[in-house]
Amino acid sequence: MTMRGKGYNEIELKRIISVRSEDIRFAKMQITEAEENKLNGIQKYPADNQSIILSSYEYCFKSGLALIDAMYSLGQSVESLIRHFNRAVDDLDKSYSRDDYNPKNGMWGDYEALLEILSWGILLETDEDTMRKIAAAIFYHNTDDALIDFLLSACNIGWQHHTTKYYIPNPYKFLQDIILAAQSDKVEASRLLETYIKKKWRSDDGWSYESAAVAKILGLDDSRLKANSRYPYELSHYKSARGFPIMYDASWFEKIYTKQDGAQRLEKEKEFIRVIESDYNDLSEQAFYEKYRERFLKDLFPDVQSYHLYREMHHGTILGFLLVNALVTDGYILQMDWKDYPEQYLPDFINERLETDYGIEAIDLGNDVPEIEDVEMYDNKYVKSLQKMLKRIGFRLVWFILGNDQYYTAVVPKTLRLGKEWKGINLHY
Repeated sequence: MTMRGKGYNEIELKRIISVRSEDIRFAKMQITEAEENKLNGIQKYPADNQSIILSSYEYCFKSGLALIDAMYSLGQSVESLIRHFNRAVDDLDKSYSRDDYNPKNGMWGDYEALLEILSWGILLETDEDTMRKIAAAIFYHNTDDALIDFLLSACNIGWQHHTTKYYIPNPYKFLQDIILAAQSDKVEASRLLETYIKKKWRSDDGWSYESAAVAKILGLDDSRLKANSRYPYELSHYKSARGFPIMYDASWFEKIYTKQDGAQRLEKEKEFIRVIESDYNDLSEQAFYEKYRERFLKDLFPDVQSYHLYREMHHGTILGFLLVNALVTDGYILQMDWKDYPEQYLPDFINERLETDYGIEAIDLGNDVPEIEDVEMYDNKYVKSLQKMLKRIGFRLVWFILGNDQYYTAVVPKTLRLGKEWKGINLHY
């Protein structure tokens, strides 16, 4: 058995395999105990038995992924990993309850785990029933992501969701360039694939299973990556030597290619703002909440009572708060946490807005990691450099200051005037 790739420690990989195997065994014992307790009406722990069962299956799934990854890195045959893959999918399938389904359940913290199991399914060319289990979990957890949409669209299982958003733009959005290039020039697409692995993929993130899945679907020449320590070449060529037997859904491309005129998009958002403002003033709290609950309110307030309390406490600024979050839902405003790094999200967001709304080709915004500064995000040197570049082409960033631990920004024409305050909230240019 020969280890795959470079930089892997054999002793550490064997330790991971041992630990994760034991973790799964122990979690399965917890599941058995909780199921027996549930059947007999016994409650031994603060968490209810059903919650213990679901969380234990989730733990088994994530431990199973780590186990598969370590086994592959160690050099075990792909065939020997299939049963572990199937077990991980079964654990994923049992990690959530269909009874509490809500289209906005949200992620339980691991987009990349779902992307990885999906990529493995494609690379193994697993059966449709197994892929449907993976798709059902992705749907349940509301993984709104263009890359996942593309991968599932290739599986011939009736996946209908298509978005232009990327849950983690850096580095995954770069794969969009590869996919689009492959429609007319597979040589160029193969070159971009190599660039992705060597320059875009983070070397400490292990195997890039998703890029291999994309290459397999598109039938790209990945021979130059055969010896790369982060590209799972052997796995990408498991079963069929080249290509993917099922063609991808063209609707993905139709969605990606759809562009709006910038002026039209801006007017659309302005009209949306006017309607919300009018409804806020004219409708009862109950009627307003019900009208916009599915659109964006339920992500902020679980029920009308919590909406009422917030409205009472923040009557002077709530309208601005609602409008900003509505535009976040529309993708017009980017929301970032105070702990986020602006270089991870801002360049992709800016270029997406410029390309999609204004038909302006992507501009080079640099990829240097800025020095950590103890200042507000909109005042750090990196963001200011972005502002200067945008100003040269007639745009700027406007920041909506809501007084919480989130940052909200939009790309707007330099000529757009909003003042220093907007609907009760402060602005920063």
